[in-house]
Amino acid sequence: MLAKITIYAVDEERQKRKINTTFARATNPAWASSEPVPGEDDLEETAEFPMVQKNVQYALQVLTKDNNKLQSRDRSVFSSLVELYGTNRHLLVNFSGVLTYMCSLQPPEFVFASFSVELDRFLRRKKRDVEGVSGVEKLADELQFMSSFVQHMNHVLLNTDEALSIRNKLKDCMCKTPTTEEDRQKARLFHILLYSFANNVASTVALCLLSGAYRTASRLLGTIDPLDITLDSLLEIDRVVEMLARPFFR
Repeated sequence: MLAKITIYAVDEERQKRKINTTFARATNPAWASSEPVPGEDDLEETAEFPMVQKNVQYALQVLTKDNNKLQSRDRSVFSSLVELYGTNRHLLVNFSGVLTYMCSLQPPEFVFASFSVELDRFLRRKKRDVEGVSGVEKLADELQFMSSFVQHMNHVLLNTDEALSIRNKLKDCMCKTPTTEEDRQKARLFHILLYSFANNVASTVALCLLSGAYRTASRLLGTIDPLDITLDSLLEIDRVVEMLARPFFR
């Protein structure tokens, strides 16, 4: 239902044009929820940080003019979904299906960038509430949730027909120095996804290999400390090996 209500209704686009342009400029962009996040205003001054408004807007310019019109009219729907799954972890098993469906309704580039932004905002809200040992344990639980969430995003990115357009844009986009504006937009989109995919080792490696960021993938695997290896870490590495054996990467 949340996926469906983001789509413009019949004649709604025409009615939208009547809205005062000054008011439209003052509102948040479609990819960001309206809920304030502590410290977010400071991030706007950090041009290198991939999740700031101007960077996400720049990356989404990679969309064609027609696809650009399909962006969400409800800017809080992605935040609502992250909160929904964060509160009801048992529902996460169905998230891949929901994400695939959303990518059939809207440009997958927009959908993936939006979820990446809202995951970052979700984590910063949780960090704000961390106090003492119990707070740290709770934060660790939230990080585990984000890892699972990103794993589903990675599955949809690599395996579904609905995500074909974003796969094509990301493919080998980091193999060479950007020379055109579109190249730079694709690279920016990669860095936005990388920032959220970094919550899961297998997903990060998969994204880097898809995008041709081989040095980044190598450095990531090289930072894994044998002393920090746990059962979860071994399972992550097992997923990386399994992923590399799939036809997509062969």
